[in-house]
Amino acid sequence: MFAVGLAIAFAGGGFLTVRDSSLFAVRDVRMTGATGPAAPRMAAALEAAARQMTTLHVDRDSLRRSLSTFPQVRGLRVSAEGRNGLRVAVVEYRPVGAVSAGGQRVPVAGDGTLLRGLAPSPDLATVPVEGGAASRRLTSPAGLEAVAVLDAAPPALRARIGRVTGGARGLGVSLRQGPDVYFGSASRLAAKWAAAVGVLADPDARGARYLDVRVPERPAAGGLPPEPEPVLKPAETGTQPGEQTTQDEDSTSTGG
Repeated sequence: MFAVGLAIAFAGGGFLTVRDSSLFAVRDVRMTGATGPAAPRMAAALEAAARQMTTLHVDRDSLRRSLSTFPQVRGLRVSAEGRNGLRVAVVEYRPVGAVSAGGQRVPVAGDGTLLRGLAPSPDLATVPVEGGAASRRLTSPAGLEAVAVLDAAPPALRARIGRVTGGARGLGVSLRQGPDVYFGSASRLAAKWAAAVGVLADPDARGARYLDVRVPERPAAGGLPPEPEPVLKPAETGTQPGEQTTQDEDSTSTGG
């Protein structure tokens, strides 16, 4: 029926009139992709904007503006569903860490976009930035490299990162209840994270204070706890249980 209606409109040359007709008014809005506690409010804002449109005349800019107060929204994909339905897929920024600047924590996406207005989760790794972060996007080269390390991390490990660090070994991260991991530069991050995962899974590296994956082909674990001293068994001392080592009966003493 939808296709037939379009054919009739075009055949009569009245598309410009029909496209705003109530026959094609948006009555059903289906939103996907939005997450978190703000999702119901996002859906309500989209529906209010979409109901001013028709499926033949969708104002995408108006839909974007309806979500302008939600910093996690990166973009929208809009498509008509039948004659009166509209599907809006929300593409969200995913915070990978929180920039610490000026006494505040601001969530930051993997591309360096600062998500102001979005409450930072206490589990997000801290990315210290000198000089503040006043723009829409992180501009500090060191800060962007730190964010790149977080963005490349496997999600399970990213959730365990407490802080991104910098020092003599270059970029590093501190794992909660785990070792520090030194990356050196922000190059070859996928290979370095894969090396870190491999070392963390190795029982011989358990208890290490740090992992060095600056050269991912030769990862190293350092600060391992000392191995306990072996306890000698009686058979290894040459005595039997309860015996003491004494002077041989055949020996003689030469006392005065």
